[in-house]
Amino acid sequence: IIVYVLIQKQKAIYKNKQMKLELKNREISKKLTASETRIKQFRNFLYSKNKEIQAYRDELESLDKTTENSREITERKKKLNKLLEKAILTDESWLEFKKAFNQAHPNFLTKLQNEIPTLTQAEIRYIVLLKLGLDTKELASILGIQSSSIRIYKHRIRKKINADDNAFLEKKIFNL
Repeated sequence: IIVYVLIQKQKAIYKNKQMKLELKNREISKKLTASETRIKQFRNFLYSKNKEIQAYRDELESLDKTTENSREITERKKKLNKLLEKAILTDESWLEFKKAFNQAHPNFLTKLQNEIPTLTQAEIRYIVLLKLGLDTKELASILGIQSSSIRIYKHRIRKKINADDNAFLEKKIFNL
């Protein structure tokens, strides 16, 4: 009888632990899903901003081709150029995004900084956005820089990891 009672007690303890683990797994799963949703929303936000930027560029190009040179057109060109110089990714939105990214990709930033400790914050932003699958033009628009600056980022990071080409760099990033 004592053995039976002990076995039943052990079963109850095991069942309780199992229920706690299941509850914890559900909670982690919900957090991960929420983070992935925030990343998708952020990516959609970036995509819509990139479309907006492209519309500004198209309008600016159209205004550059026009032969009319009124004060209105000159002011509009100035306004469009100012808009194009602004970064989409502000410090505040970066922190919010980084939090969601860390939840969806746990330890990525830690591994990245351990692997390449000399990375600047700007290079880390570039790498995180690259991991989302954004192209050079999108990255430049989001970061508020020229495409040539993206090439400089790639070159500097490749030098830091002794990579010969971009394919190796991207493979390394996606395997972290």
